[in-house]
Amino acid sequence: MSAATKDERLQVRVSPDEKHRAEEAARIEGTSLSSFVTAAVRQRVDLVLADRHTIVLGPAAAAELSDALARPAEVSPRMLAALSRPTAFTWAD
Repeated sequence: MSAATKDERLQVRVSPDEKHRAEEAARIEGTSLSSFVTAAVRQRVDLVLADRHTIVLGPAAAAELSDALARPAEVSPRMLAALSRPTAFTWAD
């Protein structure tokens, strides 16, 4: 990970118990509260974004998807009609 400058500030309000527990966890990890919270936020952000941007398939589903992608596309009459109507969009070459 690159050493980016830290110019932004994030402020949160927590209960006394939440702060105490975070301080205790940071002490156990041997790090500052700020570093501990930053690492925890980064880890949670990575999990949330990975869940949003990554699809995990089991072997059967992966094989089914692969088979579907390998088959030629089927163009239905409704799709063909929709594609032949005038559109406001222009295609970039």
